[in-house]
Amino acid sequence: MAAGTAADATNRPTDEQIKAALRYVEGIANNLAKEPKLREAARDASVDAVMWALKKWNPSLGTFVAFAAAAARMWIRRTLARERHRFATRPAHEEITEALPAPDRGSYGPTLPLAVRDLPHDLRDAVNLFYVHKYDLRDIGHLTGTSLETIRRRLQQAAKILGEGDEQVKPSRKTGARRVCNDSRAGTR
Repeated sequence: MAAGTAADATNRPTDEQIKAALRYVEGIANNLAKEPKLREAARDASVDAVMWALKKWNPSLGTFVAFAAAAARMWIRRTLARERHRFATRPAHEEITEALPAPDRGSYGPTLPLAVRDLPHDLRDAVNLFYVHKYDLRDIGHLTGTSLETIRRRLQQAAKILGEGDEQVKPSRKTGARRVCNDSRAGTR
């Protein structure tokens, strides 16, 4: 058993190597993420890369720091590309406010913004983040600290409350656009 432990110890990097790798990849993250809004995502990706490198590294692959740095560069570039795309496709605040239609003053029923304001706080937040700000379900869960299923359930509850008669408004998971279903199965899924 002692021989197996010694073999395992040689395949695992030392604490000093791990600390050096973390410092090195944090520098890589700061250099690659020029925009301040992307730095946190780059740092998270660098830590994820070091954790992955801990599982995959063996001495035949070279030094641990070099292996972790190579993994971190790949992970950080991939993460930054994904984040830049997400920020590029999200509408700016000014575009959202200009795109909102003026309320219909001639109608006696509540307009959609008033109906959304009447929703419970947790449902209202999910609806605003999903439909108005165009966040995807995963981001809403991260922002609110709730699970993906909870966000999906809140959107379905809000759609059920806001739906009129046989028509149910259901969220589309990819675009956040509403779609109207006229069948009897509208509330199930």
